[in-house]
Amino acid sequence: MDFKIQLKFRNSSSVYLSDAKKHAKKFDDFKEADSNKKINSLTVSQEALRRKSSSFLKVWEIVKSWKGTEILLNDDPIDQKELNSITDVINCNSEYHKAVIQEDHCKIRDDIEGWGCKFLNSIARHSPNRYYWRNSNHNWYDFGHFEEEYKWKVDKQKIKEVLKREARLKNLNLCSVFNLETVFEHVDTLPDEINVEESESWEIKYEESIDGNTLEKKPNGIKPHPNNGSSSSSLSISFGAQKEEEEKDESTVNNRHIPDVEYDDIGGIDGILQKIREAIEIPFLKPELIKHLGIQPHKGILLAGPPGTGKTLIAKAIANQVNAHFISIKGPELLSKWHGQSEENLRKVFEEARINSPSIIFFDEIDSIAQERSNEESLRFDSRFVNQLLTLMDGLEEFEDVRIIATTNRIELLDKALLRPGRFDYKIEVTKPDLKGCLEILKIHTKDMPIDSNFNLELFSAKLLGLTGAEIAYITRESAYNCLRRSINGLEPRSINEINEEHLSNFNISRNDFEKALKSLK
Repeated sequence: MDFKIQLKFRNSSSVYLSDAKKHAKKFDDFKEADSNKKINSLTVSQEALRRKSSSFLKVWEIVKSWKGTEILLNDDPIDQKELNSITDVINCNSEYHKAVIQEDHCKIRDDIEGWGCKFLNSIARHSPNRYYWRNSNHNWYDFGHFEEEYKWKVDKQKIKEVLKREARLKNLNLCSVFNLETVFEHVDTLPDEINVEESESWEIKYEESIDGNTLEKKPNGIKPHPNNGSSSSSLSISFGAQKEEEEKDESTVNNRHIPDVEYDDIGGIDGILQKIREAIEIPFLKPELIKHLGIQPHKGILLAGPPGTGKTLIAKAIANQVNAHFISIKGPELLSKWHGQSEENLRKVFEEARINSPSIIFFDEIDSIAQERSNEESLRFDSRFVNQLLTLMDGLEEFEDVRIIATTNRIELLDKALLRPGRFDYKIEVTKPDLKGCLEILKIHTKDMPIDSNFNLELFSAKLLGLTGAEIAYITRESAYNCLRRSINGLEPRSINEINEEHLSNFNISRNDFEKALKSLK
């Protein structure tokens, strides 16, 4: 399917206007604004974009934030997310035409390992012991139902529907070699059913959910069968324990992670608790209230403050409170030296959040991956990563019940584009605890400790003013070790082995143990 992209932008006082026009003039269909016409118009065909995509993207990067800039696909307006999808497909198509063996370009490793297109990666078609395909959201055997006790019927129609939807969202119809019917032919080669009772290649494992409730009986894992070595044709499948109630959609058995941290586990946050409830809890738990007020909830929340003030714990407590799937990311985990892989890793994180919504994506120390960019660094790999993050955040409206929380202790290093409205526009400062907060944190960390009855926690907490929650936690741990060292000092190793429950009453943490711990910290 041939298409055209049209980019319209006004003349601007920006010093980069000449650069934008210089790159635009590399295309035949560029109409420059004159004294009577104030709009520059660049029309790019599919073939032209395939050959000169980098020049087009340079123009777009310069003018996209200018007032009045407009971009259209076949005369219909598109957004940044769709443009990224289109250029990804076009660049891949360009690489296909450059490849020595073109038919190998679209494959993962060999014909049985994928669906004939690298972009179709939401459903894996292999044994997950293959390292390069582990990030798929589903395996082909996730789709189906039990017709009999040991006979799993594979739902090929559902697999086709999911792949068709993915192809549409990623604009694969714009690829000159992509053919959805070929994809469906790959699906048809899958087994119609899995008979666990007849084949030694499969085994059943029963599992329970975290809360103890049994899950629907269905596949949720696969690995080489121990009796058959590591052959990829010999597989083992594990099934969840049977639930006799109504059937669930296959997405309900995804491994949702909900942290076990609660607000009661964090002290000294009274000052920001109301802000957290307004920004996250109410939109999650009472969306009808937000809708009634006619406002859009904040999609990005930035927790800024010194190290050790409990920013990560706060994010986990929020996820626990709203029962949200929690995806914790340390930025460098997503970065890759391979071109485009970092951006692909980031897109998979957002897709996981969408599938498991309500979800919270948590970026710890986001300043390590999203520092201020300059115009000279626009092609640097981490700059491309920031561009992808901005694009995904702009498209969060399509992801219901997905929020992003990030932490930083160097907010001045962050790229300013991240702090604009619609992105991390809601900033919460997490400071060191006040006097009341120090006492709350101290009580939390000492609630299960055997402390001398004459030790006054309130008086001691006054000495902790100016410390972070992490430092107070360190003091409580170190005081316990001081008690341990003092109590067993001079004992022979054999005597230590003879310590039993009767002796535990002698292990009480004293005021001196706490004072010594505070001194060691300072």
